[in-house]
Amino acid sequence: MDNTAALIHKRATSPKEKRLQREHPEQTDTISDGGVLAWMQVFGSWILFFNTFGLINTFGVYQTFYASGQLFKASSSDISWIGSIQALTILFVGALTGPVYDAGYLRALLVVGSFGVVFGHMMLSLCHEYWQVLLAQGITVGLGASCLFIPGIAVLPGYFSRHIGLAVGLAVSGSSFVACMRMRTRPSSHRALIDTSAFTDLSFIMFTAACVIGYCGLYVTIFYVSFYGESERILSERMAFYIVPILNAASILGRTVPNWLSDHFGPLNIMAPSAIIMGVLTFCFIAADYSAALIALAVLYGLFSGVYLSLPGVVMVSITKDKSRIGTRIGMAFCFIGLGILAGGPGGGGILGSNPSSSDWERTWIYAGVCALVSGTILFGLRFYRGGRHLMLKI
Repeated sequence: MDNTAALIHKRATSPKEKRLQREHPEQTDTISDGGVLAWMQVFGSWILFFNTFGLINTFGVYQTFYASGQLFKASSSDISWIGSIQALTILFVGALTGPVYDAGYLRALLVVGSFGVVFGHMMLSLCHEYWQVLLAQGITVGLGASCLFIPGIAVLPGYFSRHIGLAVGLAVSGSSFVACMRMRTRPSSHRALIDTSAFTDLSFIMFTAACVIGYCGLYVTIFYVSFYGESERILSERMAFYIVPILNAASILGRTVPNWLSDHFGPLNIMAPSAIIMGVLTFCFIAADYSAALIALAVLYGLFSGVYLSLPGVVMVSITKDKSRIGTRIGMAFCFIGLGILAGGPGGGGILGSNPSSSDWERTWIYAGVCALVSGTILFGLRFYRGGRHLMLKI
């Protein structure tokens, strides 16, 4: 009996468990890093992303349809405000839903969010005016999706450690299933709406700035690549409709493979060069004047741009010391990142004008490409700030 008690005591006070208890005092058991329940959370998060960023990433199709004037008359810039406000709402309201998640109200967020997304689309089917679409698609759907987005990321670190990159990548490759998701630990106390320590954390500031600028360039392409192919007569009307699904299909690999690699090489080592490549590919749209070239570029762009959708949450987990504040930190970061989408969509539309010419499109792609390159440069700066000159260091 005494030997059994000694073994139990030894197991309960092993160095690994002591370290985990010091770093995560709210947890009383170790992270399983797998298992049926853990992978069910990945599946639930996959469906959450389907109904949050999945909706935003298909807005290029809506942009092309609305620009045709079949439903209402509006400029490209005005139309892009619908998708941008939807994205901004998802990310900005995340600053509120993050602390709500941290307080333990996961199930309430999933129920409210699912209702908002469904109700918003029901109202969208009845719309015939610009302002109606803005309210239904931009605000109502955006508010519903904002309740689903943060839980889709924040629930996973409680179930994965070594394979967190792969888990988040698989989740982001899709998107709202509520039945299987569980918070692994309950917070010991209520969290503040804003984590003020983040404003003195240089890693948080640099990474958030990089994502704000990067998302600005990313959503110029996502919003306008379909419209570009049709207005410049590069693609037929039917093929222009499918260019966004092609880009998103390629992005499935772009959201899973880099995350798997990040588990072995570090998320910043993957995200920084991918951002630079994305910037170069954006400039290549200027020369894509026939269908095969535009389709090939869309595939490549989807592969490398996927890191902006799948890796930010992984990076945020890696640079956040207090894991109990993950929901709040991610919500704060994406609150600012939403401003990048707001500058990207309407900003690109402002450059294009009402009747875009080839020179207008050239300036638009330059605007998007420069944003991606600047973002990649900041990410490289952050990588060397945290890891120094050790190129093989996992960071």
